[in-house]
Amino acid sequence: MSPDLVWGLKAVLISRSDEQNVIDVRVYSSNETQRNGVQVVNYHSLDDHPTLVIFDGWYNKETHSVGKMGL
Repeated sequence: MSPDLVWGLKAVLISRSDEQNVIDVRVYSSNETQRNGVQVVNYHSLDDHPTLVIFDGWYNKETHSVGKMGL
C-alpha cells in the first residue's frame, strides 16, 4: 500500500460478548468516509457502508492470531 494511503487509515474495535479474548476490527480510510459523508463514531457506524471497510476481521488477544470476516 502507498504510505500516503496508510496514514489515513483508522480502525474501530468492539469486544465480543461471547468470547472474552476476541476483538472484532474494521479498518477504513478516514478520507473516504469523509468524502462519502459518513461519520464514524464506533464499530457499528460502518454497518450500512460495507464498501468503505478495507479490512473486516478479528484479533485474539490470548493467541495473538488474526482472522478475516466478510461483510
